Amino acid sequence: MEKTGKILIVGGGIIGCSTAFYLTQAGYCNVTILEAVGVAHAASGRAGGFLALDWCDSSFTKDLARKSFQLHEELANTLGKDIGYRKMNTLSMSVLDEPDKKSKKKNNKGCIQAPDWVDGNVQHCQEIGNTCTTAQVTPKLLCEALLDKAKEHGAQVKIGQVVGAEVNNNKVTSLKL
Repeated sequence: MEKTGKILIVGGGIIGCSTAFYLTQAGYCNVTILEAVGVAHAASGRAGGFLALDWCDSSFTKDLARKSFQLHEELANTLGKDIGYRKMNTLSMSVLDEPDKKSKKKNNKGCIQAPDWVDGNVQHCQEIGNTCTTAQVTPKLLCEALLDKAKEHGAQVKIGQVVGAEVNNNKVTSLKL
């Protein structure tokens, strides 16, 4: 496909915004996102944005997870906008609602790193990630930053919905908006 060919991306979530960003970075200049409501309006704007380097190491997605972790940090450093990226310590905790009545002090069961805001009786506490292996991003901010960069290279967003498609020989030949 020539770099001047028309490209329509249906959906302005993280996949649509990422696709537009990388296409425009590769030199495609006629990229349009068709979004029904607004960028990152649904799941992509409300996700937790949790990132883990090595939690998939025993899975076939190991390489993808590790690349994704690295890529999010690179994007945080290169997009030029705040995407809410932060490295963080991650704990697994089990907390009872009621404090330990035998002690005036909260019970942290040896969990030195339990945050001050934990006000229950900590039964279990274990570090499961640190600032080298876990991070978080604000997905809506990431979508908006990717799209802004894509727009700088000619991408555009149109509000609308696909209501039908014409298919010939197993290929989409046109869309009804």
